[in-house]
Amino acid sequence: MAYALITGASKGIGKAIATELASRKTDVLLVARSAENLKILADSLHEKYGVKTAYLARDLSTDNAAQQVFDWCQKENFDIN
Repeated sequence: MAYALITGASKGIGKAIATELASRKTDVLLVARSAENLKILADSLHEKYGVKTAYLARDLSTDNAAQQVFDWCQKENFDIN
């Protein structure tokens, strides 16, 4: 099953996009700085829409953060759509 990868997912536009995709039964990978907010959102989307969720807390403005997200997706064998 393919996932949608959403960055900035814990609030604002990123959270709205994650919620909309989940409402359309799309499994989501959530990335943002706050692990606590990501966990709350991931749990909520899973409970409300029955989708698979996973999250990674990273600040994408830091060096190598994008590579870390890529490596995480590869390690976990996430198929990104």
